[in-house]
Amino acid sequence: MTGESSATSDDGAEVEPPLPPRPDQQFCRFGAGEWHRGESTVPSQLSETGCFVSLDPLVPAADLVPFAVNSQLWTDGAHKDRWVVLPVGASITIDQARNWWYPTDTIIIKNFSYILETAAEGRMRPVETRVMIKRNRGWEFHSYRWRRGESEADLLDGGYVDKLAVVLDEGVVQLDYAYPTREQCDVCHRTQDRVFGPLRHQLDRVVDYGHVEAEQLDVWQQLGMFAGPLAEPEPHERPLVDARDESASLEDRARSYLHVNCSHCHRPGGWAPPGMHLDLRYGIALGEARLCDEPLQFLAVWSPGEFRIKAGDPESSSVWLRSQLRNAGQMPPIGTALRDPGSEVVRQWIEALGEGGCRP
Repeated sequence: MTGESSATSDDGAEVEPPLPPRPDQQFCRFGAGEWHRGESTVPSQLSETGCFVSLDPLVPAADLVPFAVNSQLWTDGAHKDRWVVLPVGASITIDQARNWWYPTDTIIIKNFSYILETAAEGRMRPVETRVMIKRNRGWEFHSYRWRRGESEADLLDGGYVDKLAVVLDEGVVQLDYAYPTREQCDVCHRTQDRVFGPLRHQLDRVVDYGHVEAEQLDVWQQLGMFAGPLAEPEPHERPLVDARDESASLEDRARSYLHVNCSHCHRPGGWAPPGMHLDLRYGIALGEARLCDEPLQFLAVWSPGEFRIKAGDPESSSVWLRSQLRNAGQMPPIGTALRDPGSEVVRQWIEALGEGGCRP
């Protein structure tokens, strides 16, 4: 983050701002009440939320602020678009411990799309739109399932599975696409303010806004998204890296991958067995993570690995082996049906650790 706008042309001339100012009215709304025991004021159709001017093509309303992340959670190869809506006049506060706190009535939206085998060549079709809404008592989770023809998306009251034929890098793949239940969303989103995407180590990057590239945090600062100026980042706030970015170090790539795909559960306060001492957050020193050359705490039922990670030996490393499973013992335990080819970076890192061993 530079602290100054980089929305200038190569010759230094001023250009159109990366994003227009936040409007003085809110278009995207999900009702004032809460979903409770099957009753909800949340709109039953996505078109009724006001969050999109058009569904086909998908055009966001003026109060949706798009954002991009440094490192993506694997969701069976889905393409994702992300937006956040803050209430008019409200902003994100950051406490002394550098925790981010989104204001009540914040809305976070993530759209999942695929190229389907039956679609026109290269055309992305939306499959699911997930919504997080911050209520007075905490975050609430909803999922909209898109109809065929992309004319509308309907609110789901529970989980659902669609059988899709999707085009991925390896070709056409038959996929059981699972829409999560509210309870499943809550399993992962249970720490701090329950937000994982729009946080500093994910947002600290340059974004191409179409007509100009700019530092994303600077853009958010200019939009009044923060209650005050951002302080210089602490070491634990350093940006995550894309696991596919070979210009980054192998350790940073692997640790970023584990952070995004595993640390929502494997951290203090996460959804893991009581007493389990494993912290896979990116900002935790390797020696404090209880990860490398660390024997398993519990009986190894699902894989032959006797260590969480054994330096130089992927086949003895349960973290790696379970990431390759797609059964009741897989990790992450929910949310994916296909093995992530990008997880290969973890195996490469484990092999490289054999040269120098685990560092403190």
